[in-house]
Amino acid sequence: MLAELAACNAAFQVIKATVKNGSELTRCASQIGAFINGEDALRKNLNKKKNSFWAKAGGAADGSDLEEFFALEEIKEKRKEIEQLMIFAGRPGLHGDWVNFQVEARKRRKAAIEAERKRKAELVENILKGTVWFLGAITVIGGIGVTLFILRQKGII
Repeated sequence: MLAELAACNAAFQVIKATVKNGSELTRCASQIGAFINGEDALRKNLNKKKNSFWAKAGGAADGSDLEEFFALEEIKEKRKEIEQLMIFAGRPGLHGDWVNFQVEARKRRKAAIEAERKRKAELVENILKGTVWFLGAITVIGGIGVTLFILRQKGII
């Protein structure tokens, strides 16, 4: 949590300094990306903790929950400031374009995650099918071998 918060704070300071010095927001695009990635990582970690077994089982809340809440609140405020910078210091329509871009990027990431999940599921299914075929073939071959052995022992073959 602290690493993500530190990354967000550092990126925010660079963004703010860039605009204050009269430069375009495009000059700090990588810092805006770092800020957004840090925010996403912080939210993902918080959601992971909320969905953990310990939290579902009614585990005791510790001070880190409150720290994470306040960290997210701090990030929210800084995000609003960045949006204000885009509205007032950026080109007309920049903020709206950025929001649309984020929506599309989120959809692409979600689709990529779903495609990876499907690929892994297909791989597991194919491995299971191959194992069943292999065991079936071994069973048939073993059955034929045992039958031939018995017939040979009885002198039929």
